[in-house]
Amino acid sequence: MSEAATRRGLLAALSAFTLWGLAPAYWKLLVGVPAGETVAHRVCWSLLVLAVPLALSQGFGILPRLVREPRLALILATTTALTAVNWLLFVWAVLNGHVLESSLGYFIAPLCNVLLGRLFLGEKLRPWQAAAVALAVAGVLWRVWHLGALPWIPLSLATTFSLYGLLRKRAPVGALDGLFVETLMGAPFALAWLIWISLQGQGHFGPDLGLLAALIGTGVVTAVPFLLYAVGAKRLRYTTQVSPNTSARRCSSRSPCSCITSPLTTLPWSASPASGRVWRCFHSMLSGTPAARAVRKPEKRCLSQETKLQAPVS
Repeated sequence: MSEAATRRGLLAALSAFTLWGLAPAYWKLLVGVPAGETVAHRVCWSLLVLAVPLALSQGFGILPRLVREPRLALILATTTALTAVNWLLFVWAVLNGHVLESSLGYFIAPLCNVLLGRLFLGEKLRPWQAAAVALAVAGVLWRVWHLGALPWIPLSLATTFSLYGLLRKRAPVGALDGLFVETLMGAPFALAWLIWISLQGQGHFGPDLGLLAALIGTGVVTAVPFLLYAVGAKRLRYTTQVSPNTSARRCSSRSPCSCITSPLTTLPWSASPASGRVWRCFHSMLSGTPAARAVRKPEKRCLSQETKLQAPVS
């Protein structure tokens, strides 16, 4: 993989995590809409958003390929299920005042990435990088200890998202093709749910033009960052994706809706100088700064592994 392609992957991943970090501010526009209905709208409108560029570029050749390659279909079905769980939990957390708990998931997800990258992709950390990971683990444990309870929301968000990224990295399919198939697999369930709640008179897709526009806009808010993330996952070492993850954590914890009453409001994540120093250290060591050593000098062993797994990315 060329240096330019790796840099594009880093830029795509950074953009994705930044958008995700700002997303809670958008979901607060949908207060009053149940999480299940919101996720169903995300799936349906995302399908339309993704179908347009796919039709204008390489077409829908991925669909007959799924019939010929059942293993690929199984992988994408699994990533679809992981995405559904992640979306439902995230939207529910935001709409029910757990914004900062979902932000804690951004602390934990990078650690899950490091673990999965080591176990399944053979990615190794240099000594200083291992020290940075140890500091980050200590920081997360300190936050959890102050919380006083098992943080099931951030743990679930981090686990499902990291597993999704790992499977997408291993899946021999392009970013746009894969995301379209995932959305297509979930669309029948989402559409059936929207029809059912509409027949029950509980749907919110109605005369309120502001709410109507916000529901339709979930397609763009959902599809664009996921597409950017899929591009980045293909072109980066999995541990490198820790660095963009930090930007999402910062954006999420500093977004306008982070001041909403939450069980974690007594623990302002971004306000702790110690926490900031730990995560700056973690970010710098893993990304290889100054600049981005991981981008400029990717390890040959990891590149050879990715080359074998790499499918053409649109």
